Amino acid sequence: MADVSRPKTNHGGEPKPARASCVEPSSSSHQIEVEPLDPKLKARDRVLPLALLFCFAFLIRAGILVKNGGALQADPDAYQAIAITLSDQGVFGLTAPDGRVIPTSFRPPLYPAILSLLVDEGSGPHLFLIGCFHLLIGLLTVLFTYLAAQSITSPTLNHLTKHRIGLLAGCITTLDPILVQQSTFAMTETLAAFLASMIFWHWMKNRTGDSTPWRVGLTGGILLSLAYLCRPTFLVWAFLLLSHDLLEAVLASTRRSSHANRSVEWKKRQITQTLLSATLVLLAVGLWTARNQRATGHPVWATTHGGYTLLLGNNPIFYEHLENHGMLTRWNAAEFTRAYTFRFGEDGTDPEFWLATRDQKMEPNLPDPNLTEHQDDQWSYAAAKAAIANTPSTFVKACLNRIYRLWTPIPFSTPDRSDVQRIVISIYYLGIYLAAIFGLFKMLKTVNWRAYWPAISLVISLSVVHTFYWSNMRMRAPALPLIAIFAAQVYRPKFTKKIQQQ
Repeated sequence: MADVSRPKTNHGGEPKPARASCVEPSSSSHQIEVEPLDPKLKARDRVLPLALLFCFAFLIRAGILVKNGGALQADPDAYQAIAITLSDQGVFGLTAPDGRVIPTSFRPPLYPAILSLLVDEGSGPHLFLIGCFHLLIGLLTVLFTYLAAQSITSPTLNHLTKHRIGLLAGCITTLDPILVQQSTFAMTETLAAFLASMIFWHWMKNRTGDSTPWRVGLTGGILLSLAYLCRPTFLVWAFLLLSHDLLEAVLASTRRSSHANRSVEWKKRQITQTLLSATLVLLAVGLWTARNQRATGHPVWATTHGGYTLLLGNNPIFYEHLENHGMLTRWNAAEFTRAYTFRFGEDGTDPEFWLATRDQKMEPNLPDPNLTEHQDDQWSYAAAKAAIANTPSTFVKACLNRIYRLWTPIPFSTPDRSDVQRIVISIYYLGIYLAAIFGLFKMLKTVNWRAYWPAISLVISLSVVHTFYWSNMRMRAPALPLIAIFAAQVYRPKFTKKIQQQ
């Protein structure tokens, strides 16, 4: 992974020689500010605050699971249904009412595979075990956020300051309203946030190149593969991370440097670990695609749910809402959902199909017995593309609306969300966003911009995907621990010493 830190200093205030794996130092001379050094933290000074953070996180996350644990019974995305079939029949699929087992690629495989290990034979998923699993990875997310927040800080900060920045990042992650709420649902947000925090920590921890490149590449590839198998949108993040590291290594050979041998060694390490990680990610994509080809007859590399999520954000009913009520008003999708149930045997590319008035007593057609999951998904893709082509100007508005929905600090008003809750959540996210921006600026003098790339590239990945596909606030969950890390940088103190960086 790329080196993102400035040169370290010894107790005399002079720069230490750069490590062999670091990004080549610049020949220019300028000053950077350094915080007064302090002795390393004693074990009890580190362990006690960290233990208190974990106790705090445990009380918050366990408390909300106890209070809203009944929400785990719901299965809005069919993860539990797939898990039951996998556990009982050994097939990643869904069980039809008549008992037939139908292989599926409707959802990514990682989360249902984990849930299948928590199924009570004959009685479905064990909700207590699912809650414990969510609690565990929620606590681990706090831990990796704490560790990553310390890794991204520059060597000019002393150990106590790094420790406190990590604790603050952990507290922010613990209290995040989206992460807290989603931990009570059998959905992928909790797992996705955990994987994102671990990947970010791995990228930061291994930037100096002290670790064996094969181990770094293997670990990075496994983590990115798991993330892709949790949410296919992570594949875009993997591409941005790995292409950046590879491009950086290739371009390094064109730079002039007094550390030529060191540059060659760093380049070899960077290319080795990057290509190994990329190979593992491509292997995961290939295996999932091959499985889908064998089981369903179609080489689906993501899921057969993509057409629906594209259609949900690009249909005549939603477009009509944008034109009549603006982009900042909540859309009730009930009318779309009802129209969608009538899709069998109908032409979804015709706007009249969506805008037609249907009597409540009308019953939809039954699907063709030979209709495949892939064909149904393609019907949705075709209907969405037609809506985009018919009204391109409204499509642009819809894209902007989806970006707003993804990153807005202000939740929409809903029947189950009080005005007080909306105000508290809005204040929280406005404060976190402002703190993250301020923290980013405070880091600019002492931390190389490459330190920001894993976080920025994840934000870009989510934004690009959800510009076209349906979005809401919970879909930014993977990025929330990373945003917390930058928000915690507001604790960075004003420095009183300066050193000359060569």
